[in-house]
Amino acid sequence: MVLVSGQGKDNSSRTALGSIDFLISNWKEPAYFNDILSHLTDILVKREDWEAVLLLSKGLKDEADGDIVSRLSYLSARVVEENYVDVSRADAEEWFKLSAETGKGLGSGLYYKIMSLSESGSTIRLLEE
Repeated sequence: MVLVSGQGKDNSSRTALGSIDFLISNWKEPAYFNDILSHLTDILVKREDWEAVLLLSKGLKDEADGDIVSRLSYLSARVVEENYVDVSRADAEEWFKLSAETGKGLGSGLYYKIMSLSESGSTIRLLEE
């Protein structure tokens, strides 16, 4: 998978995207890279580099920790919904579904899972103990 595309954006984020393939091929514990991937995501969103967000999402969906995949999937769905990229509306629904499926735990994974279920119109039930 090649994650680098386009021209004219900051080279440091493009270099980081280009290094993802190397990281994926060498990591044994994807969660170890959560802080780096989260920071890279923050940079891409801040720079409004929506195509790079989608590329990162696609590249990591089967490789990264669930919290990262859930966040990137949610962001990708919102990017599509807001028409920041020219992609089918059906793609947004798939991204929301992936975000809901991969969001785990009580941290950001749960947050993006709830947000995705809410955006997709799913009913959210809280379980009583």
